[in-house]
Amino acid sequence: MNGAGDLRRRLGALALDGPRALRDLLLPGRWPRLRNRGDRLTLDPEGRGARCEGEYSRSLHFCDVFPRAGNWLLRRALAEWPVASEPSQLAAPETPPATVSFIIGHRGEERLPQLLFTLQTLRNQRNVAAECVVVEQDEKPRVQAFLPSWVRHVWAPRAAGETPYCRAAAFNDGARVARGEALVLHDGDLPAPRDYAAEILRKMRQGCEVCRLARFIFYLDRDSTESLIRRRIPIAAAAVERVIQNAVGGSTAIARTAYEEIGGMDEEFVGWGGEDNEFWQRCLTRRVWDFGYLPLLHLWHPSRADRTANNPAMALWMKKREQPVAERIRRLRSTVRTAAAAAPQRPQAQP
Repeated sequence: MNGAGDLRRRLGALALDGPRALRDLLLPGRWPRLRNRGDRLTLDPEGRGARCEGEYSRSLHFCDVFPRAGNWLLRRALAEWPVASEPSQLAAPETPPATVSFIIGHRGEERLPQLLFTLQTLRNQRNVAAECVVVEQDEKPRVQAFLPSWVRHVWAPRAAGETPYCRAAAFNDGARVARGEALVLHDGDLPAPRDYAAEILRKMRQGCEVCRLARFIFYLDRDSTESLIRRRIPIAAAAVERVIQNAVGGSTAIARTAYEEIGGMDEEFVGWGGEDNEFWQRCLTRRVWDFGYLPLLHLWHPSRADRTANNPAMALWMKKREQPVAERIRRLRSTVRTAAAAAPQRPQAQP
């Protein structure tokens, strides 16, 4: 964009979005209400969060135009919902049986630093017994030796060049060994607030079966991510590249019984894209809480060239979305493999 066009864009955002954005950034408790001018928000009955109506995720335009607003928004969110990544906050080794299980699929060593940082924030969850299950899809275990002893590692063998990474299968493998009553299908590059698991459990104890509590995902820039991983800066000092709302996937919590009854994840999706959209459609047949009031962070990593609107997985989603949801649930439930028959030959998950 040329200089004149950039100036018009800034002036337009300032005039049309600025007053509302500044109000939501300045007034206590209003940061979850920040939105684009064309968005329609539905506020939750508790008055804490909001649901952005619409099927797909989108970035906050005001923060795109004024990146410092994204930094400001992050600090407001973290002041209310801190993210704890310090190893000194580890719980004692003797912990009660898990009630919340974070399940993370992983492949390769490229994103291992992001994974380890994210795991630490999940270990530092407060007031709830949480466990972390990392399902590694690869021809051999590559990250097991780097994982802390409190992480349960599952190796799901994939021959070199056999198939692309299958995130759906990783979640299903993790669900089979998870011990919690609540399963959190979580990406390994999303550090979470220390009260995330407790809020999930609170909503489920109120009768919800599926929870999507993240109002915004803050995409951090490369320098900030590297500095955080090396613990050179506090989280609140990180720089934000963009702020995403209405994210489908990334981190979805679901009761174990509901996960089984809707058929788990659809393993026809391989590669990247589409599986979260398809899964969420089936989740909507249950008791859902999708009013977001929590922040999640996204640690920088190189983007994947195959994660585009034209990839085969997204084409598969476009095809499946036309099929009745009840029919898809019946098909998946009828083809669910039993734990004994389904589990690939692999080392046992760590206790």
